[in-house]
Amino acid sequence: MKRATPVLLAILLGALASGIGVGIFLKFANDDRNRLASELEAARKTAEAAEADKEKLAREANEKVEEANAEVLHAQDVLNSLKEEQEQIVLAKTLRKPATYEIRGWKSVLSFHQEVGLFLPGSTEVEMDSGEALLAVKQSAKEGPTQDTRWLSVTPYAPSAEAELTGSFTTSTSLSYLIDGRLVTGRKGAVRDTGEQMLVLRVRKDGESTHLIWIKDPGTLGSGNGFERLLSTFEFNS
Repeated sequence: MKRATPVLLAILLGALASGIGVGIFLKFANDDRNRLASELEAARKTAEAAEADKEKLAREANEKVEEANAEVLHAQDVLNSLKEEQEQIVLAKTLRKPATYEIRGWKSVLSFHQEVGLFLPGSTEVEMDSGEALLAVKQSAKEGPTQDTRWLSVTPYAPSAEAELTGSFTTSTSLSYLIDGRLVTGRKGAVRDTGEQMLVLRVRKDGESTHLIWIKDPGTLGSGNGFERLLSTFEFNS
C-alpha cells in the first residue's frame, strides 16, 4: 500500500495538472473565439458602413446627374423660347405710352409684389396686391352682392392658370404686343356663358415667362381700343 501511494499521488497530480492545462487551454480558446467573433462583427459593421457610403455616393452622383440633365433641358427650353421670342418681337405690335389726355382721370398704380406699374381707369380700384396677385375691381354701385366685379389680374406666370383661362373661350384670336420692351402674347376671346370679351396674356423676358395677365372691359377704358390703351400704360420693373 505504501508503494502504491506514490503512484496514486503521481496519477492524481498528473490528472490535476492535465485538468489545469485543459482549463487554461479552454480559456484561451474561448478568449480567441470571443475575440474572433468581435473582430468578425467589427468587420461586418465596417463592410455595411462601406456599402452604405457607396450607396450614398451613388445616390448623390445620380442626383447630380439628374440635376445637370434638368439644367441642360431648362437651358435648351430657354434658348428655344428666346429664339421664338426674338422672332415674335419683329412681328409684334408696339404699344407706346398714351398721351396724357387719353388717360385723364386714370390713377397710377405701382405693385411692388408683382413688380409692375400701370394706370387704372375711373370707377375701378385695387382690391388686392400681394405676392399672389394684383387684382382690380369695378366700383359700380349697380353690381349685386354676388356679381363678380373683378376685371384685371396680374400674377406670376403659371401654365396651368393660362390653360384654364384660355379654356374658357368659345372663340378667340391671337395677340402679340411689344410693351415697355417686353414681348406680351396671348389671346382675346369671348368667355363661355357670359359672352364677355377677355384678354389672356403672357409676359416674356429673355426667354422666360414672367407674368400672366387677364383683362375684362370694366366699361371705363374709353373709346377706340381700350384694351390697348390700358396695356400701353404698363411698365415692368422685374
